[in-house]
Amino acid sequence: MNPAGGMTFAQCERRCAEQLARFFPEAVPIHVPVQVTALRAGKRSLVERTILEYRAGQHAIFSSGLPLEFDDRLWLEPHDGGNPLSAVVIAVRYHDGSKAVAVRLERGAGDWMGES
Repeated sequence: MNPAGGMTFAQCERRCAEQLARFFPEAVPIHVPVQVTALRAGKRSLVERTILEYRAGQHAIFSSGLPLEFDDRLWLEPHDGGNPLSAVVIAVRYHDGSKAVAVRLERGAGDWMGES
């Protein structure tokens, strides 16, 4: 908690991702640092580092500050190596100034995402 009794920004981000994960009953918490690259036609790519917070089969959920929208195409690249995965935004959740994004992985979860 911050001194004013409210949640910190990081807590709000986690809460937002948690709320989005409720729509994926099979979602399990993970902690995978990644670089997210939004692929925009005719525009400069947008890039940020974040943490994949949940995984549900062919889906992943993370907090983001990028201006992502439904059907945007992304690359997810693990910080510590591994093959990048292509993904498509399937849901965006806003809560208390934070945003969580759910993506569908186009070719399955990579080993670096904790696939068993």
